[in-house]
Amino acid sequence: MNVALKLALTLLAICVVSTQGVEWVYTKALRKRMDLSGYHTTEELADEFEAMAERCPQLQTGWEINGDVRLQKVIITGPGDQKKMKALYFFGEHARELISPESALGFAKLMCGELEPRGDFTQADIDYALQHLEIAFFPNINPQGRMLVEGGEYCQRVNENGVDLNRNWDAHWSATPPKQDTYPGTEAFSEPETQILRSFATKYRPHMFLTIHSGTLGMYTPFAYSQKTPKGPNERVMLEILEKLNPNYCSCSVGAAGKEVGYLCPGTCLDYIYDDLGADYSFAVEIFDGGLNNYKGSWTEKNETFAPSCFLEAEEHTIRPTAPHRVATSDHENYMGKRGQVLLEVGSSGRTYVNQAGQERLVFPHPSMAQTRGCLNLFNPTDVELYKDTVSSWAQLYVLLASDVVKHHHTQVLLGIKEPSF
Repeated sequence: MNVALKLALTLLAICVVSTQGVEWVYTKALRKRMDLSGYHTTEELADEFEAMAERCPQLQTGWEINGDVRLQKVIITGPGDQKKMKALYFFGEHARELISPESALGFAKLMCGELEPRGDFTQADIDYALQHLEIAFFPNINPQGRMLVEGGEYCQRVNENGVDLNRNWDAHWSATPPKQDTYPGTEAFSEPETQILRSFATKYRPHMFLTIHSGTLGMYTPFAYSQKTPKGPNERVMLEILEKLNPNYCSCSVGAAGKEVGYLCPGTCLDYIYDDLGADYSFAVEIFDGGLNNYKGSWTEKNETFAPSCFLEAEEHTIRPTAPHRVATSDHENYMGKRGQVLLEVGSSGRTYVNQAGQERLVFPHPSMAQTRGCLNLFNPTDVELYKDTVSSWAQLYVLLASDVVKHHHTQVLLGIKEPSF
């Protein structure tokens, strides 16, 4: 069998055509190129946390429910009745960022003594965090979107309604026509997932917040909706903490999200929990960049040269029409490629739909990168050792980041700069 025929059969195996469109499936050929053995399904992730709660006294699980949507929550803290700093973490906001919930599991295992510390990180760091912190986190806040990715929809970013959950918060929410898969919803908090998270965060009132994404490497502070930085000393403290951790854990861009990424992002949880709920410290991290972490330029230079950010947004590319078409039946469908549009092509570069103007619209991502790597390995490590390194390294950062916030706060209290808030 010649090489061209083998390639054609491989591509045919990856895409299974049905009367409903094109369904992506995992194949033996794909698995040969990628080691996905470390990853868990949505159900397996939930089961892992439930099982861990049975054997780890410092970990508790529960569920927050809104209609058909159920989000698992996990709380980790050590014994003692002393007042502790409350931290809140969000994982898996974007479905295709599989590594984010995987790192949540690694974080839980680290705190429960089931993941071996690496480098200078020691058990003393875990003990300090358990003594001074109560960390609540949602390990998989877009479960229905993730299940689509598990079924082969590797470029799926949005939830089951086609809404980008990280544009659906009431922090300068904007209904401006979105780019590709950053549709913000019909209104702020239109989605059951963000309604659940808002309700919990409002009751919980975290002192510190962290949201975890992938698609590039970066560590950010508010604001994402503006190039302005927050007023007051907290912005300086947040930057100092990130800059201290950066050399060992990221070696990446650090700063206010709106300034670092080169464009603005309204409606994010980063800004809502900082501005509207009054968290003293709010952070966002991007933990994997498709193996491009040797690139040392700025985020904007990297974006122009390589691939779009996942926490933020992808570029939209219009390409030449090649087939007859029907038109979308709504503005939402015009952008999101939902019902009423004709699916022309699916490949590692994404999906091509026809919009109302008769143009083909490539739905994520940047073609030059996606055609060679695909969405799956652009956002997630597909080598088993890289997977382990990513999970372990960032799990440790999640511990140290919150602990450093506690230490800064205690120092400010001792110096009389700040009143104790926990």
